[in-house]
Amino acid sequence: MSLHRTAHVTALLWLGALGRGDVIALGSHIDYWDKLGWKDPLSTPQSTERQRRYARLFGTPTYTPQLVIDGTREMVGSQRETVLAALRQTTPAAVAPVAFATDRRAVTIGTAAAAAGDGQVWLVRFAQKRRTQIGAGENARRTLDDTNGVESLAALGEWHGREATFPLDPPAPGEGIAVLVQAADGHILGAAILLGS
Repeated sequence: MSLHRTAHVTALLWLGALGRGDVIALGSHIDYWDKLGWKDPLSTPQSTERQRRYARLFGTPTYTPQLVIDGTREMVGSQRETVLAALRQTTPAAVAPVAFATDRRAVTIGTAAAAAGDGQVWLVRFAQKRRTQIGAGENARRTLDDTNGVESLAALGEWHGREATFPLDPPAPGEGIAVLVQAADGHILGAAILLGS
């Protein structure tokens, strides 16, 4: 299972607690709040565009804090009990198993038995921990402690239901990477995480 959400302080305060064995919790910071006079160092146009794609998929407006589970459900990220209940109801099924090479320089997307489908393979690079002083806006002068804050998102290629291998640079100390396989309808078909030592 993978979990994504757009950043807001109230949601960030407990994002790290979601990092269980069956959850990949990633904090994607949108950049449209940067106009308030303070640039979030983790905000990227790619994260904003990803949120807009979800908005088109779900037929909802863009808002923060938004949380997306498995690319198929969205909710307000600061509503902790709602999020935890949704996670309990989600049964992950790896249609496209993701495995990193032992040298950490490649990732292979496999095929589960009787699986079929197509998906985009995404490489997400993130900072495992980051502390930032907020300079302006409603949270001015607060300290932001991020867990798994996304720094970049890039397409590695396509997966067409058959085993495929993609080269990659391993994460540096303090960094991490996640590889996601996502169908056109938003569903996460497979995901795995690799942390820098």
